[in-house]
Amino acid sequence: MYKEKEYWRNRLNSYGSVNTSKIDYVNEIEQQLLLNHIKEDNCVIDFGVGGGRLFPVYNSIKGLIVQGWDIADFKKIINEKKIEFKYGHLVSDVNIWDAGYPENNFDVVVSFSVLHHIRPENIINTVKELMRIGKKLIVSVYNDKPLPINDETYMFSYNYKELFASYKIIEEKKVGTVSYFVIIK
Repeated sequence: MYKEKEYWRNRLNSYGSVNTSKIDYVNEIEQQLLLNHIKEDNCVIDFGVGGGRLFPVYNSIKGLIVQGWDIADFKKIINEKKIEFKYGHLVSDVNIWDAGYPENNFDVVVSFSVLHHIRPENIINTVKELMRIGKKLIVSVYNDKPLPINDETYMFSYNYKELFASYKIIEEKKVGTVSYFVIIK
């Protein structure tokens, strides 16, 4: 049986191989979406922050305050790599469901390559909570064909247009097998 925390803690080694000091690790589409939709002095939560690969982009935005959340303890990697964050702070032990964030607490919620790992019984409530705590959601998801479900990737396929139907999609891009959405209420 799949146990999320154990699975992602075991994957910490793969996070550790990411070079988060270079902006090259963030693809051009991700970089442009973040720079176009996150403004100076915004408050952001990165849902599924992993090894912090988006930090170089975040560091380029003046006054940005970021909270990073991940089911795995990414603090270990960040501390080992001595990754610095210019303007804000990061926390990993905040569970978004238990934190009691007020509605619209964050200007932007970022979640790249995460939603396909959320169990089917949790996906609708996860999207609802991300939209509740944030004014805007920027996501990347895999599309087109069913994803392989196995012990290494543990992925689920969803109809994202249907999943986001209650909200307004203000930007959408598709590149290969990845779709990017910017969503507001």
